[in-house]
Amino acid sequence: MQTKIEYPRPGLTVDALIIKRPTAADGTTQQIQAELLLINRKKEPFKDTWAIPGGFVDENESLDAAASRELLEETSVPPSQAYMTQIGMFGDPGRDPRAGITKNRADEDLEDDAQDAQWFALDRLPPLAFDHKLIIKTACRRLAEKPQVSSDSELTRQLTEAANRLEG
Repeated sequence: MQTKIEYPRPGLTVDALIIKRPTAADGTTQQIQAELLLINRKKEPFKDTWAIPGGFVDENESLDAAASRELLEETSVPPSQAYMTQIGMFGDPGRDPRAGITKNRADEDLEDDAQDAQWFALDRLPPLAFDHKLIIKTACRRLAEKPQVSSDSELTRQLTEAANRLEG
């Protein structure tokens, strides 16, 4: 006879931070702001607050697959049209008020929790849900160092300035 071992299983989530390069219609980057895609939450916690697109990882789903799925579900942006890389892990127990809830995802309402998606200039971000200010700050710093980004001096400058503004 097999014994079922019960233990807490914290919910694992992923976020998909998408930054649009600062490019004008003529292909230049002068005087154009890089933008960040955010969703407006339609459910608690943080109902009606802007957040990075993301959600819970499904059983037997990789982190990359979950991030791609959430990006598409919440924003309609195909993951194939974005440069996706893992930036880091954020695990402060207080980062999500639902963290103490340990229930089977099959019992949850799996409906998408985004009611809107909108681009925001990196220098004019709205108040953010969860610990997304920290995630955006960290992502801006790390992306500015990536070879795919660091060759674009204007984008690198804007990412660095955005990270500095998000300090504190």
